[in-house]
Amino acid sequence: MHEISAKCVGFVKEVNMLYVGIDLGTSAVKLLLMDETGHIHKIVSKEYPLYFPNPGWSEQKPEDWYEQSMAGLKELLSECDKSKVAGISFGGQMHGLVILDSDDNVIRPALLWNDGRTYEECDYLNNVIGKDKLSEYTANISFTGFTAPKILWVKNKEPENFARIAKIMLPKDYLAYKLSGVHCTDVSDASGMLLFDVKNRCWSKEMMEICDVKEEQLAKVFESYEVVGTLKPDVADELGLSTEVKIIAGAGDNAAAAVGTGTVGDGRCNISLGTSGTIFISSDSFGVDENNALHSFAHADGHYHLMGCMLSAASCKNLKLSRCDSLQELTLLCNLELSHVSVSNCSSLKSLKLIDTPLLSEKCLEYLDREYLSKYDRILFPVSVIT
Repeated sequence: MHEISAKCVGFVKEVNMLYVGIDLGTSAVKLLLMDETGHIHKIVSKEYPLYFPNPGWSEQKPEDWYEQSMAGLKELLSECDKSKVAGISFGGQMHGLVILDSDDNVIRPALLWNDGRTYEECDYLNNVIGKDKLSEYTANISFTGFTAPKILWVKNKEPENFARIAKIMLPKDYLAYKLSGVHCTDVSDASGMLLFDVKNRCWSKEMMEICDVKEEQLAKVFESYEVVGTLKPDVADELGLSTEVKIIAGAGDNAAAAVGTGTVGDGRCNISLGTSGTIFISSDSFGVDENNALHSFAHADGHYHLMGCMLSAASCKNLKLSRCDSLQELTLLCNLELSHVSVSNCSSLKSLKLIDTPLLSEKCLEYLDREYLSKYDRILFPVSVIT
């Protein structure tokens, strides 16, 4: 009896395995320590600067990401049993261009998702190569935030830097590379590069040729949930962790958030309002919006999703809740009609909780179709689907 009790007590006191999530944001890196039951043990945030060298430009130093991520990891793990840490994975800002030379040195600061300098390159891709071809090759058309036009910008404006490129990667994948030594990416993040054949979940040979990129310069592609490697010995020593700690591919920020909110499977929807604003619709099957108004990306759950996005939604904190019964009243932040989106989980418009706000700020209106907006007294945005 005593022996059984001792075993039971020992079982109850057994410490669960621990896992680290790293969210590489635009203003800070957020790190979370949780166990296998989902219990959160600790959260740490570390900030880094954002640079605007010219109007419309937005850059960060990848070295800052790594330095603050390592500082955050040390703080995060300072009070736990490090022998129980089993894995590390990532979410984070999408579309940014990180380029390394043959010695793994960062060639220039990263061009971020909200960098708008590539309008000439986007015009070339959309109007010379053609939107139909881009959609055929990648399921998407070009936007200034995407990675491919950034690569073309470096080629056109900084040819000496372009000639030095040995590796092309996305922001969160730079962290994965520094921790594991594996040049990797995941399907959800790769989808936002305009170099990725979303339907077939592989790099597009046509887009590589258009952008003068070789496949060996691009990362090996994994599903979001796949193990890409383990901690490098020097990193493991610095953090006091085992070299057996697994590094998982992770996902772009919106796909990762969708998994966290249960937006997986077919026909589920979520809305994210933050630095950017997005509507995200998951799907079991591949599909492309016929107007190319929605991004068509691979999802972190192994399937696909559609997404509408605008780059500035920070002022949404000032919005107030309302209701709406008319489909015609609904407009998305990205100047799309909601009628283009099928939300199969909604039995009626009354099942959508909405936000009611005056028109966007004068600054934002400069970039929108005033004739289109003048038809509306207000803009209404869905916040979440109530099922």
